[in-house]
Amino acid sequence: MEDGEVPRPAFDPDIPEETARRLSEHERLLRRVRDGWTPHPFYPTRIPLFGAMAVTLLIVVSTFILAITAAGGGGLHADDFASALVFGLTFSGGFFGIAATVELLPNLPEVKLSRDLRYLAERRDGFVLPSDLDERTRPLLLRAQRAADAVLSSEIAKHGMLDTTLNAVRLREETWQIARRLAELARLTADYEAIVGDTAVPGELAHPYRPFEETLRSTLTALTARVEALEDYAEKVRRADRHFEVYRAMERLREHHPRFERLRAEIAADEAVGTGTGELGSEVEQVELRLRESIDEARQAAGYLLDTARTPTPILPPAPAPQRDQAPATRAEHRPDAPGGGGPEDAPAQR
Repeated sequence: MEDGEVPRPAFDPDIPEETARRLSEHERLLRRVRDGWTPHPFYPTRIPLFGAMAVTLLIVVSTFILAITAAGGGGLHADDFASALVFGLTFSGGFFGIAATVELLPNLPEVKLSRDLRYLAERRDGFVLPSDLDERTRPLLLRAQRAADAVLSSEIAKHGMLDTTLNAVRLREETWQIARRLAELARLTADYEAIVGDTAVPGELAHPYRPFEETLRSTLTALTARVEALEDYAEKVRRADRHFEVYRAMERLREHHPRFERLRAEIAADEAVGTGTGELGSEVEQVELRLRESIDEARQAAGYLLDTARTPTPILPPAPAPQRDQAPATRAEHRPDAPGGGGPEDAPAQR
């Protein structure tokens, strides 16, 4: 990761996108929710005061109207009480509505954040935080998020040359599946290292550890491949973007085609310059053809990649331990990604 950059929290696609976007900026509060905290509903502290003032205003206005009616003579009737109540409710309701609106508007972000946190408190397994990952898995999530962002922010996506809605849904699902599996891998790796420890063991005792190391290693490899496939798709989209930029420039130049032809005709006194006035127009067709080819290539990559997003990569159970008559290992190494640990036969274990 460049300059200590960390990935954003990843959210289950079932969580509304607007909610996820707001909550992604509050990792500390998300951690508290993960630990069991449920925030109380937020509302500005002066709202109850405004309510009390509105009730007081209702009583004062209604009483004042009744007093004026009684002073006019003729006594008070049921219609007088109803009219006084209507006037009181109008004034008090208007006051409370204006006061509450003025008070709520500056605090609207806090109101929405409190609502979102209470929504997420019912789905505590619906998000993955950067702190849930380790130094090997965190960069993978960042790479996956960058690739997805590159696709969704591309010019060809904005201009409808890709299925933007389908990409948004499936890319979010793919990123979530990657994040969820990376978090599970990080937890299993931490538990494995806590149990095995850093003490080297003799080669003949290292065999039982090898299936666990191979499971962690193969899972990391599979998830890395999924991230690389996502990056390959993003690169194809970027390539199509570059062709699209050239195509738009050529389209603008086509408007000036007659001027270029006129200029060439004026200076084409001999064959040194040539008379290929059709070359200028043919360039647009060539760029358009390359643009279509690059978009088709990106769509083919999307069809393969986004369909696989529906099938998450499982963390496989450990394979059976090798037979004891195999060549013994000399040292136990508990980190699955340690240099030199290319396969189960040469991956020593530790405890």
